Amino acid sequence: MKKIIVFIIIILMGLNAQPLSAAAKCSTTSKQKVCITTKAKTITTETWDYRNEGRKNLVKRVRLTKSRANGKLVSQRIREYHPNGKLKYNRVQEVGVSDIRTTYFDNGKRKKLQTIKYSATTKSTDIINSNKEGKFTGGTYQEVKRSDGSLVKEETHTAFPNGKVKEIVENRFDGKKKVYNRVRRNNENGQAYYDVIKKYGDVNSVETKTFENGKAIKSEIVEKKNNVVVKETLILFHKPGGYKKSAEVRELSNGNLAKHYIDTFSDESNAYRNSQMVYVYSGSQVVARNYEYFNRNQTRVGVRNIVIENGVYTSDVRKNFVSGSQSKVATKITTTYHPKNITKEILTENFNADGTLSSKNVESFNESKKRTQNMNFFYNSKQQLRLQKGYTYTDTRYSYIHNEYKNGVIVMEDKTVFKADTITKVLYERAFFRNGNLVFRNTYNFDGGNITTIDSNTGVAIASTTTKLASMFPITYGTITSPAWFYPQSFGGNWHPAIDVAPFSLKDVGFAQNLKWTFANNGVVLSRHNGCSTTNSYGCGPGSFGNHVLIAVEHEGDFYTVLFGHMSKLKTTGTSSDANAPHKIFERIKPGVTIKQNDIIGIVGSSGNSSGYHTHIQIQQHTYASSLEDIKARFKEENSNILFNVAYSDLSNYKDILTVNPDVIFNLRYAQTWSKK
Repeated sequence: MKKIIVFIIIILMGLNAQPLSAAAKCSTTSKQKVCITTKAKTITTETWDYRNEGRKNLVKRVRLTKSRANGKLVSQRIREYHPNGKLKYNRVQEVGVSDIRTTYFDNGKRKKLQTIKYSATTKSTDIINSNKEGKFTGGTYQEVKRSDGSLVKEETHTAFPNGKVKEIVENRFDGKKKVYNRVRRNNENGQAYYDVIKKYGDVNSVETKTFENGKAIKSEIVEKKNNVVVKETLILFHKPGGYKKSAEVRELSNGNLAKHYIDTFSDESNAYRNSQMVYVYSGSQVVARNYEYFNRNQTRVGVRNIVIENGVYTSDVRKNFVSGSQSKVATKITTTYHPKNITKEILTENFNADGTLSSKNVESFNESKKRTQNMNFFYNSKQQLRLQKGYTYTDTRYSYIHNEYKNGVIVMEDKTVFKADTITKVLYERAFFRNGNLVFRNTYNFDGGNITTIDSNTGVAIASTTTKLASMFPITYGTITSPAWFYPQSFGGNWHPAIDVAPFSLKDVGFAQNLKWTFANNGVVLSRHNGCSTTNSYGCGPGSFGNHVLIAVEHEGDFYTVLFGHMSKLKTTGTSSDANAPHKIFERIKPGVTIKQNDIIGIVGSSGNSSGYHTHIQIQQHTYASSLEDIKARFKEENSNILFNVAYSDLSNYKDILTVNPDVIFNLRYAQTWSKK
């Protein structure tokens, strides 16, 4: 710019114009002077056109051209002057930048700046107008396609006398169709007070902004399809900084609200989204509420999903993610509900960095909001266990705590501890409470399959057995999930007069788990039930035991009946020749048949009153019997109601039949024999 000003001053002073380089080669005529400067890579040509022949001090036009040695144009500048010597316009073109900038002057003052730009597909023309004082008076912008000259975008700017922008009108086009219109208006101080954006297409929208002291405080967007509102958006801005405070989006379907989004933002200058909440509607009812939470890096740190039916919560799932991850779960909390939004169960799961389960807690509540049970599971490193038929199961549990409550007050506590990285039990405790106070506690210490029972009052071992658990265990790859227990008569008299045995996990039932007759002596089948579905058959079968087999056996001089309950429903037909195929078991195990040790008598299931795959083994001693025939005869006389098919309240009529803790028979641990009165 300094060179141009100096050059003009030299001309006006009437001095002979000199080339810009001393090494330039010049040629002069009465109308023109041309100077060429050659460098290693560029050639510069300066041309002076004179207004009147012989009057070299009155320059009409000056052209400055730079080109490569190969003749390729680099840049070009043209300055044209009025007869009085004052600059008329200055045009600059940079090759490669594809810009042509032309500045027009009036009496030496800039009047208009025109910039023409080319892209691969479009040509744009930008014009800025000024008055004699150099203040902005308005301008236009136009962008067209180079292929057909059709309009792409246009803008019109108007101004106040003080040069402040008054109004900007912007239109955009797709072919001959207008797709966008925006009108922005300011006051004389340059503060915005009006901004409306209209978009046209399959969905038409209108955005209206509200201002305060020139800052946007609210933006409202209404979208319509076929002249029906389909979305409404409301954005609020912080007054001091003008950055987002919150955003709400309401999606409508046939005029009814379908989804409602609410985003909140931090109150910092670099506002970032804190959370997003989404309400999902069906008709006028909210059927789901979903949340997402974010940190300042806009990384998702947690989610929450609530399912609602008829205005009542049915489930609520919360997930917190591992730091730096947007999907790897660190904690998951699942809540289910009774009617009237009363919490039914809270399941809390904690995960390790590799995604494996670290711990789990289950809390249950009744409809009076009283806690009924609390269970804790703790896990450590993975343990691979090879099961039958090539199945592999991973169990990481190393301890388990289960509490039960009545009216919110603890009544029972279970605790099981496993040997690290195995499913071998090392400790089992069961305690009973009254009014929150301990009544008694049974403790069983396991030592490689041996079990010692601890007296709850003295803490001294009162019995021990060296019999291995597996010696008479009915499931090859199983464990005791619930031992025999009972409340004392003074404590309500409830009981579980059996043991429950199951595969290593009640959830892992992808393999058929056969049940073996493990008694050394032969047994005689008294009855069998096979009419219940393997799962979801609550209340099915005599005594709600589902599918079961009842077997009479003599053991160490005494006579017993043994019930295997909740078994799978066996197929009655099949083509397999395998002796232990379900239909073969069905054909073989029937009333009157004698079974021998290690015979397969059924398959683990979850029929009847069962919440998971296991087998309920219940034993009763027939003190009146001197042979198995006595039991068979009595069983026939009682019309199959002896023992297991009668209500517990009627057991007083069978004082010669004792309910026996299965631990006595299996020699699993110190056991008691009792009869419920």
